[in-house]
Amino acid sequence: MTPSISRRRAEGLAQAALDRIVATLPARTLRYLLTSICGRTGVTLMQVRGAHGEILGAVADRLVLGNYWRGLDPSAAVIAYLEKFFAARGGGTLIDAGANIGLFTIPLARNPRISCKLFEPDPLNYRLLCWNLANNCPGGNISTYQLALLDRKATVELERSPDNYGDHRIRLGNGEAARRGDLFRESARATVPVSAVALDEVLDAASLDAPLVVKIDAQGAEAHIVKGAAALLRQTEILVLEFWPYGLRRTGGPVTHLFEELQTLFRRGCLLEERDWTSQNTTIVEDSFRPVASIIADLRKLYEDASSVEQVDVVLCR
Repeated sequence: MTPSISRRRAEGLAQAALDRIVATLPARTLRYLLTSICGRTGVTLMQVRGAHGEILGAVADRLVLGNYWRGLDPSAAVIAYLEKFFAARGGGTLIDAGANIGLFTIPLARNPRISCKLFEPDPLNYRLLCWNLANNCPGGNISTYQLALLDRKATVELERSPDNYGDHRIRLGNGEAARRGDLFRESARATVPVSAVALDEVLDAASLDAPLVVKIDAQGAEAHIVKGAAALLRQTEILVLEFWPYGLRRTGGPVTHLFEELQTLFRRGCLLEERDWTSQNTTIVEDSFRPVASIIADLRKLYEDASSVEQVDVVLCR
């Protein structure tokens, strides 16, 4: 006679066996298996637990969500620097242009004295952003805007990367952008129409709690955004800016104006190259900041190298 076993007992044994198998798998193998299973079963979203809490992201997003799953935080040095800055000043306002799914803002927004204004144009990223904020930042100090930022009001096409949800990009110029470069097959990407506006049309610097910190990471639209935020940037104490010449060329951004504005508005800063902002040991120390003229000189050299796809993060302060 075959011994009987209760359904609950069987499920418990199966769960224990699964737990033992999972515990023995290398992390990379486990990630591969789970994403493969999700892909085969039609699961499109995944919740990952990490340093910033439970984060919901797209299974297909191998970079933003993938880095979080691997315990990597490319913005860790900048976030730590801003945490200290806001703590010393007793709070303030953070404006995040290109908020993605919230990984930059969430650790800062946990301080209820920091008022956060977040902009994200992609429909899916925006929904994930709102979910992640609601579940990790209960302070009620956050406003979100499903908008792209430019130097004018418009409806534009957003190129959507199939596997890097941090690389969706504004397409400008009626196909002209594709002629400036198509290294990542951007012209073949699916697009979605999104509303765009100038930052100065949405936010009034005088009504925001000082000090102001602005972070702009828009995959090449940064020069347009800066042009549309002249009034707000005049009141900004710290600007965090991604500088990617390839992306800037594709959007036809006013780069000369960008250089002039940065040199006029800010006094000193630093550059974080890719090896810096992907290192978990990098720290930002103001004592090592350089004059802004030196920073701009380096950015000009980088921009003039048409063969380069290098990008740097720029931190500037008054």
